[in-house]
Amino acid sequence: MQTEWLLDAGINRAITRIAADDSYEGENWIPAFENSRYAKANVEISVAPAAGGDDASNLVSVDVIATLARSVDSAAMEIATRTQKSYTFQVSKSNPHSAATNDE
Repeated sequence: MQTEWLLDAGINRAITRIAADDSYEGENWIPAFENSRYAKANVEISVAPAAGGDDASNLVSVDVIATLARSVDSAAMEIATRTQKSYTFQVSKSNPHSAATNDE
């Protein structure tokens, strides 16, 4: 459930950044948590021109991958506690808050 919340936060972050910066291409976001149980959180956001779209459409494809792992003492246990969720959608740079379409 927490990984889904992290994914939702990454999707919202991507839409907000696209709306604010026309040249936004994505980022590797490492959010801070007050609860140190989840010390290993990462959200990868990639923004690229949508396949088949033309320059006039401003349509971009957005990939968001959220990874969450509990803070543990061994690398093997970290892998065992890691969860990952991803979501891909297309959005117009001219209206990023419009309904997004899932590519899956």
